[in-house]
Amino acid sequence: MAGEGVTAMIVAADDGEGMSPGTTNVSPSVSQPEAPHAEAAEKAAEKALEAKRRREQREREEEAAAREREHTARQREAERAADEARRAADAAALEEQKRAIAAETEAKLAAERAAAEETLRARKAARQAVEEAQLAEQRAAAAARNAAKAEAERREKEAADRRAEEEKAKRLAKAAEKKATRKEGKAKNKEAKKAPPAFKLEEERRAKAAADVREQEEKAARLAAEQEAARRSERVAAELAGAAEQAALREDAELAEALRRGCG
Repeated sequence: MAGEGVTAMIVAADDGEGMSPGTTNVSPSVSQPEAPHAEAAEKAAEKALEAKRRREQREREEEAAAREREHTARQREAERAADEARRAADAAALEEQKRAIAAETEAKLAAERAAAEETLRARKAARQAVEEAQLAEQRAAAAARNAAKAEAERREKEAADRRAEEEKAKRLAKAAEKKATRKEGKAKNKEAKKAPPAFKLEEERRAKAAADVREQEEKAARLAAEQEAARRSERVAAELAGAAEQAALREDAELAEALRRGCG
C-alpha cells in the first residue's frame, strides 16, 4: 500500500511535466526492497509539488501583476483621455473666451469710433454755428458802423448847410447894411436939404446903429450856438461810432475766443 501512495505522488508530480493525466508507468505493486527508492521518490514528489506550487504561485502573481499592469494601463489611458478631453475643453473655452474678448473689443472700438464721429460732427456743427454767429455779428457791427458813419455824414452835411446859410445870411446882412447905409446917406442928404436939427439926426443914427449892432450880436450868438450844437452832434456821432466799433471789436474777440475754445 505504501508503494501505491508513492506511485500516486510520482504521477501527480509528473502531471503537467510532459505526461498525460492518469498515465502510470509504475506497477501497482512494489516490492519491499524498493522502500528506500520510494522514500526518495516521495521526497522528489514533495519537491516537485513544492516547485509546482511555487510555479503556480509565480503564475498567479504574474497574472495578478499583468492584471494590475493592464488595470494601471487602462487607468492611465483613461486619465490620458480625460486630460486630453480637459485640455480640449480648456482650449475650446480659451478660444471662446478669445472670440468673446475680440467681439467685445470690436464692439467697444466701434462704439468709440461712433462716439468720436459724433463728437466731430457736434464740434463741426458748433464751429459752423459760431462762425455763422460771428459772421452775423460782424455784419451787424458793419451795419452799425455804416449807420454811424452815415449819421455823422448827415450831421456834417447839416452843419455845412447851416454854415453855408450863416455865410449867406452874413452876406445878406452886409448887403442890407450897405443898402441901409446908402439909404441912410440918401435920407441924410434929403433931410439935410430940409435942414432938420443936427442933434435929432444924430440920435436917430445912433439908435439905428445900436439896433443894428444888437441884431448882429443876436445873429452871431445864434450862429455860435448852432455851431456849438453842430460840434456837439459831431462829437456825439464820433463817440457813438467809436463805441460801436469798440463793441464790435470786443464781440469779434469774444466770438474768436469762443470759437477757439469750442474747437479745442
